[in-house]
Amino acid sequence: MTHTNHAPRNRDRAISWLGGFLIAVKQHMRKEKNFDYDELAGFLDKNEVNRLASSSHPCLYATSEIRYELSQAFKITNDTPSGLGIAYSSVLRMMEKSIHVLIDKMGGLERVSSTPLPIVYVTHLRTFLLTYLLTLPWVHGHQWGWATIPIVALTAYALLGVDAAATECEAPFKKRSNHLAMESFCLTGFNDIEALVKHHVAMQSEKSRLD
Repeated sequence: MTHTNHAPRNRDRAISWLGGFLIAVKQHMRKEKNFDYDELAGFLDKNEVNRLASSSHPCLYATSEIRYELSQAFKITNDTPSGLGIAYSSVLRMMEKSIHVLIDKMGGLERVSSTPLPIVYVTHLRTFLLTYLLTLPWVHGHQWGWATIPIVALTAYALLGVDAAATECEAPFKKRSNHLAMESFCLTGFNDIEALVKHHVAMQSEKSRLD
């Protein structure tokens, strides 16, 4: 933010779209196209939220808006002094690297979301579990007697629970209780943005008071 004091409007718009990026990642990982305006109130207006939701890839759309606002903030014209132009180019390259980091992290989440368990693993595991559980009472029934029923039930619960846990881990971004708390992650991001903005304002106020 310190580097964009000369263009406060573009700086604020870039920050707003950064908030939009957080929600876009959450919705994209859940494969949900409906965006709740209340989640982005104070960051984006309803028209911008609709544009974000209707884009083919909301995450990349948000980063393109961030990139646009930063390019406007550090726009070099014929009237820009050469020294200032070099500084603008250097800062813009630094910020472009940060945008690439955001896209790379989002790509990592996409790989997790779109990589299923190998079908050979799933087929082998479930075939073995089914065969084992079906033969268990026949092999040990004469030894355990009526205790076979609860023993087999508990064994099935334990082994099938492992299979169910693997299925849950296969797509960890949904809204079920065993999945990642994406809303909490977004809230943490919003809190971090708010803290940085407040810190910047406090620094600017202190600088103005000293001047």
